[in-house]
Amino acid sequence: MVQSKNWNIDISGNYTYNVNKVVSLFGGLSQVQLNSGGATSTAFTSFIFAAIGQPFPLLKATYYAIDSASGSTIVDPADGWPTVGKGLKNEGTTIPKHQLGLGLRVAYMWITLTANAEYRGGNVVYSDLGQDMSFTGSSAATTKYHRQQFIWPNSVYWDGSKYVPNTNIAVRNDIAIYLGWGDYSFSRSILGIADWFTTSGAFWKLRDVSLDFAIPQKWYHGFKALKGVDFSLFGRNLFTVLPKENIFTDPEFSNTNANGVGINTTGNTPPTRQYGGTLRITF
Repeated sequence: MVQSKNWNIDISGNYTYNVNKVVSLFGGLSQVQLNSGGATSTAFTSFIFAAIGQPFPLLKATYYAIDSASGSTIVDPADGWPTVGKGLKNEGTTIPKHQLGLGLRVAYMWITLTANAEYRGGNVVYSDLGQDMSFTGSSAATTKYHRQQFIWPNSVYWDGSKYVPNTNIAVRNDIAIYLGWGDYSFSRSILGIADWFTTSGAFWKLRDVSLDFAIPQKWYHGFKALKGVDFSLFGRNLFTVLPKENIFTDPEFSNTNANGVGINTTGNTPPTRQYGGTLRITF
């Protein structure tokens, strides 16, 4: 706090660190599914679990196969498109590990500025919205290679005896321009790969800002009936800063606020920015 005759400045902050692990489940189960998303024509592709030995809630997702030795994506040499991994990939917890709140209040005589910001991070989120946009061809991801043939980056293929770097096998043309990005009939389309739409759930938000004016009484001393006049302007949800990988939506939005939090859908109300003002006159 900084205080003088005309100035009063308050800066506040709070930080929460949250980690957990599931140690047991009823009936001796090893895991329990709580939520699912990313529905294709045949199955779901993302799931929220409570799993023994894992953080809660845990997001698992379908994924493209990775060569464990090189960390490269494994493609099918017949068409250049990635192959699907077995089972589900543990993506991480959907509850933020880190939460930081910052507050500022600056008062100068009869004018007061107040602002609150928040950071959350250390979690992941699955964006079903991204899948729907890819199906319709409206996602920025579908234009990544300008809907032209390309060689899948950092990929390898099996040459009959070993995995070798892929430097010359491009994705088949019809897959490049349509099938891979938005056709449910293609079994290895990104529509069936939830890992593609799973991103960091981190964000910075400027939650609210307000500017308040407590009009000095001397300005209206001629109006004896008036006891006070206050005027304020405010804005809420003014700015959101996201990691570059999250091109989909606000990670704070989820199709449930219960245990299955971490999957957002097109049924969520989109984030809105609000502006307003108030005038209070006291007689």
